[in-house]
Amino acid sequence: MLFRPPKPSDRDILPWWHPHALMRAVWNLAFSAGLGLGVGAIALDLAAQIAAKIAGEDWRDWHEPLLPLAWLLGCFVAFVSYMAYRMDDKAE
Repeated sequence: MLFRPPKPSDRDILPWWHPHALMRAVWNLAFSAGLGLGVGAIALDLAAQIAAKIAGEDWRDWHEPLLPLAWLLGCFVAFVSYMAYRMDDKAE
């Protein structure tokens, strides 16, 4: 048979309140938040050092002004990561 009918995986037939489904959702949220936090923090430090190098100042002077941009980048990465997991969980 060339085309098999798709079989639902176990996670597709579990209700949302099942412990396995809840743990997967918590893992998705925690991983996405951690990834966004890490990328935002690394980007903040890197951008502050580059801006300080260009301006010839101390990098700590650039840390505070670049903080909102790091928050935006971190939240964007967390959102995209979480939505990628949600799309992966979506039943086909």
